[in-house]
Amino acid sequence: MRKRGFWIKGIAAGTALSLSLITAGCGKKEKKDQTAENTAAMTEISSETATETATEEATEENPTEESTEKSGETGTEEGITPGDGRETGFTSDDQILNYLEGAWEFCPYGFDAPEGEEVDLSFTQAQGSCSFLKRSDASFVSGGIILGKTSDELAASDMFTLTITDITRDFCDAPEELKGVSTDFQFMMGLMEGRDVLILRQLGNGDSALVHKTFLDDTACWDGCWLFVRSRDLAFSDQQMDEWRKKDQDFYAFMWMDSGDKICLQAVSGKERDIDWYGETVPAVLWSLSETEERPYQIVTYWLKDGEQFAHPGSFQPGLVHVKTDAEGCLTELTRMEYLGFGAYRQGFSRQEEDPDYRSPAVYEAHDTLFLGDWRYAGQFDGSMSIEAASPQVGGYHLEITLSFEDGSRADISADAHIEGGLLVIHSGSVKGEDGKEAYGVAGSVKITDVGAEVVFTESPDSRLRPEEVFTFFR
Repeated sequence: MRKRGFWIKGIAAGTALSLSLITAGCGKKEKKDQTAENTAAMTEISSETATETATEEATEENPTEESTEKSGETGTEEGITPGDGRETGFTSDDQILNYLEGAWEFCPYGFDAPEGEEVDLSFTQAQGSCSFLKRSDASFVSGGIILGKTSDELAASDMFTLTITDITRDFCDAPEELKGVSTDFQFMMGLMEGRDVLILRQLGNGDSALVHKTFLDDTACWDGCWLFVRSRDLAFSDQQMDEWRKKDQDFYAFMWMDSGDKICLQAVSGKERDIDWYGETVPAVLWSLSETEERPYQIVTYWLKDGEQFAHPGSFQPGLVHVKTDAEGCLTELTRMEYLGFGAYRQGFSRQEEDPDYRSPAVYEAHDTLFLGDWRYAGQFDGSMSIEAASPQVGGYHLEITLSFEDGSRADISADAHIEGGLLVIHSGSVKGEDGKEAYGVAGSVKITDVGAEVVFTESPDSRLRPEEVFTFFR
């Protein structure tokens, strides 16, 4: 195919489709040394940060249902290095901080940050603090953290309150507005092959100033989570994975990556209870690291039974699921929980799903993150594409595409599309004539790649929209 257009913007959400289950994704090998160098710098920053002003209470913008103080335990277990993955019962606050210690690389939208826009998150256990550092100019924000729980029922802390105590002038547009701000984050971390992974999710109603005024704004990947990684020189055999798989069981797990035929899962402790959700009694699940798992941080690859036809390159899709396995450890059922808020997930499906127009997050959310929004044509002539959510009855997506051509002509395309193999497939499209009415029909697809959103028209009587033409858009 002959590609039309060129890539302009550095961040492309579509990189998701190029991730592989084992080696791709964030934490590029060439960045490893640079990350290590920044660890020392960020530790020095954290050491200078006064942590006594850290508060257990969230700001008015970020209330939590329940929180508890950090436990009084001190010290770390002898012989354990941060993120070792060999821990047994590592669910105390000090053990959690021991795992978090060090530098993590931020992955906007769940993908590698463009060169020059890298940000590192660093935790310092001894100081009880964390820092965000921009590699490009060494600007930073730092503060004290206090671990806590979204519910006293949980087996381990699943949140921390960060109170900003220090910020450089160049870190954001209005640094004076951030100092003293407290933000509650839910967190989860685990060990995959070749890397540690960490997610943060803001708790509460609305975005705090820390989120709204910094790189965190509008860069979450799935379920409102921000992804961080660090490289690890570890490999696991399928025999090891098989030993760790739960067989003939049903359990809650945190799903990290979905490749269709295989899913990366971390078994968690789930607490089921009814909660009052804006006047409605809702069956919910609260979850945290499991105190009963021998390897609570280990992420295990599970194969979907008879799922070979669903295989795809894989993408990070962090969130809570409930699964069942057979005697061989293959997944026979997987139900993604619907995130409500304050760290809680709804059990099963929402009553709204009885409505034929309801778009289930379990079905659409990953593709919504990749495709929805306004796109600009990257070619020589003017053009745009708007992708909006639509009823599942018409496929779940509606597209409006405008293209201009060298001869001065223009094509206005209106189409409905559905999800198929990671693509948006146009099953009902039409091109408008000069009178604004439908002139002829078209079919095609939209694919997210490392250069943007590529549109191909597979069926069209219009010579301007030939199948060998690839129209590239960016946002």
